[in-house]
Amino acid sequence: MRPHLARTASRIVLAATGATVFASCYWGMSAEKYAPARSPSGLTATFTGRSASWSAELIAVGDTGVIIRETPHSKLLFLPYSRVVIVKFAEPDAKLSFGPGAPDAGVRGRIRLLSRYPQGASADVLAVLLKASGQSSVEFVQ
Repeated sequence: MRPHLARTASRIVLAATGATVFASCYWGMSAEKYAPARSPSGLTATFTGRSASWSAELIAVGDTGVIIRETPHSKLLFLPYSRVVIVKFAEPDAKLSFGPGAPDAGVRGRIRLLSRYPQGASADVLAVLLKASGQSSVEFVQ
């Protein structure tokens, strides 16, 4: 290859790499635009069960169901996946929904990350939340 062609090819590769790195910094979702990243709250969703529907914050995601904080009453509920008809998340960029029944492992992992307590709600955390909501225990949805 001629020396001037090699330099030109190197410059093109360098310019393309620089443009890619620069674009990656500004392409896609940012924390400023993504509501769950701007607050300690979990993602908000409409949870539709067999007997009722709730607008609620996703507190924690488990293997058998989810703990939600119903709004506006701040009541903590455990909604087993067996009772889920459909769950639709309010954040348009989340593009998540599931139901009837349990979400697959991939969806469950993603919504776990978007919950208020992605590591799970320990007994101590639940005690604080229950006290704040005026409850003695999490209400189990039948």
